[in-house]
Amino acid sequence: MDGVVTLVVPESDPQRAATTVRDRLGAATGTGEVPTVAALPAESLDELSARFTTARDCGRVLTALGIEAAAVAADAKLPYTTLFAHGPTRVRQFIDRTIGPVRHWDAERGTDLLATLHRFVDCNASPVRTARLMGVHSNTVLQRLDRITQLLGDTWRDSESFFRISAAVRLHTLSETLRGSSHPLRRP
Repeated sequence: MDGVVTLVVPESDPQRAATTVRDRLGAATGTGEVPTVAALPAESLDELSARFTTARDCGRVLTALGIEAAAVAADAKLPYTTLFAHGPTRVRQFIDRTIGPVRHWDAERGTDLLATLHRFVDCNASPVRTARLMGVHSNTVLQRLDRITQLLGDTWRDSESFFRISAAVRLHTLSETLRGSSHPLRRP
């Protein structure tokens, strides 16, 4: 794969292997900008092929997200790889179509509704737990959720819509975190 180191390693910790290879290649090239994906060891040749495909597909998704220097265990990103590996350019389209209005609102107004949305997803759609996690009053969270409803529509909390929004939020956060954004999820 262009620009991504893809490994199937004999050790039990592919994350550690990916980090080691990324760091060594980065030091050798002087750039540090080497995205690296590693898969678990394979027991057979057929399994080796499947592991390599998983790692390669993960690299495609990372590339589509604009991630340039991550070290990733392929299986850790398997849900996203499964959804977008065969159409990696669609990953950005999916994020934009799903949570774009919230991202645009934040960008235009200097707010961070996306952080609230992410924490809401993490707290299994509980406004009270979200408020506790964020260290704000539950009314603050409810007001933010009302704004999100205005942006995403009345059905965004329905199970199917919420599943898609959850995936988009996690992909966006993954992208920001692995690209090294200083504040992928700012506090309140």
